[in-house]
Parts: sequence; structure tokens; C-alpha cells
Amino acid sequence: MRIPSYNNERMTRTLTIIGCGYLGHHFLRQFGHRFSNIVTTSKASFPEFPVSHHHFFDLYSSTRLPIASDWCLISIPFSRQLADPWAYPHGLQQLVPQISQKTAIVFISSTSIYPCINNWVTESSQTDITNRARALRAAEQAIETHPTRSIILRAAGLCGYNRYSRMTPAVPNANAPVNLIHIDDLNHFIWHLMVNPPAQSDIINVCCPEHPTKADYYRYQCAHLNTPPPSFLESDAPFKRVDTTKMTMHYAFTPHYSSPLQFPL
Repeated sequence: MRIPSYNNERMTRTLTIIGCGYLGHHFLRQFGHRFSNIVTTSKASFPEFPVSHHHFFDLYSSTRLPIASDWCLISIPFSRQLADPWAYPHGLQQLVPQISQKTAIVFISSTSIYPCINNWVTESSQTDITNRARALRAAEQAIETHPTRSIILRAAGLCGYNRYSRMTPAVPNANAPVNLIHIDDLNHFIWHLMVNPPAQSDIINVCCPEHPTKADYYRYQCAHLNTPPPSFLESDAPFKRVDTTKMTMHYAFTPHYSSPLQFPL
């Protein structure tokens, strides 16, 4: 993995993770020892990594949570189970004013914000006009109101360890490209940004630079898991490929897994 060499000494920096679930657990497992103080939150579960303080916090409640760490990583997934998707940006609008102006924010957004246009999408592409995409953009805009540095990472589908892409007996749109990122690469990029903070706020796509088809990806997954492959249904449904030039060129970060066909299973 071509990542700049980092000082192995413990950082005299503090971290808050809002929504310490799948992403937060693996981030702490890899980099938690680099921070002098760590505060985490979740709705119901305790963190598996030892932390300084843990709070049970629900984004959709009126609970106040003053945050004064050096970095605040917000990784609360935009659940598809929300009856009202606009509750998500509303919750973030209530949270951001509680974050100290001295705190830098890393917010995990999603490449689902882009429409399928049968082409590449970049950070400057138009976002989709669906209700869910507009709500997600409003959530990003809530983060952008923070007066200090805010880094919005539009992450592709997360894979790694015990999480794989769901497979159905018949895979639709099998000729469409997949947009995925391994959790280790996402977390290494977050750490890369914390060690080398951008001069200003930014939005960055985080995705494998290569985009195999669904059929190729699921064949790879089945071969390594020793399971029979499903049937594949091709279509002319619209698709997108996520451009990662800003991540790899501007921020000089090369993911260890350039393609989902390299993910360990």
C-alpha cells in the first residue's frame, strides 16, 4: 500500500467518533492507539476497542452532545429504513452546532448521491434529484456549515472482513460496473487526511479505481468462497463509474486494493 510513512509515536491528538459501528470499530482497531483521548457514541452497543469515554447517542433525538476533540469522525449510515429521509439531515443540522469550532470534521457520505448517467462521475458532477439523494446532499450541506475544516468522503459500497456484497440467485444488471471500496482502504485514507490535513474543506470520492462488472465480481467472490455462482441477467439499465482522480492524484493516496477483484475473502 503506497501510503506515506507515519510517525509510530502516539499522537497527542483527540478523536470523537459519532456512530462507532462497522467503520469506527475497524478504524480504532488500526489507529486507535495513535490518539491520546477517544470519545465514541452509538445508539445501543459498547465499542470493542478501549476508549476514554462512550456515550449512547441517537442522532434523531434531542440529546445534546458537546464535542471538543481535535477530530470528529461522523459515520452514522444514512439508513434506507428511515420513514422520512429528511430526518437524517435534520439530525445533523442539530448536531453540527454542538461541535467546537476548533474541531475538524470527517463525514462519511455516499456515492449513491450521484445519478446513473452511463458515464464517470466526479466530485463536481450534478447530484441526483431523487428524494433520498437530495436529503443526503442536505446532510452534506449541514456539515459544510461548520466554520472549521470539514472533509466529506463520498464512499462507495463498503466491503471487508465479515461484510460482502449481497448476492441473489439471479443477479440483475450483471454487465454493470461495481463501485466498491475495502474498509481498510477507506480507514487508511481517513488516517492519511488526519496526518496530512487539507488546507481547506473538500469533498472527495473514495472508491476502488477499477470497476469490474457485477458478473466478474460475483464470480470472483464465489470462486474464493467455494460457492456455486448465481445466474446473471444482463440489461441496458443505466450505471455510473466513480472517478477517484482527486483521491489518488491530488491527495497522493493509492488504495491497496485497486480493484474489488483483489479483496481478500
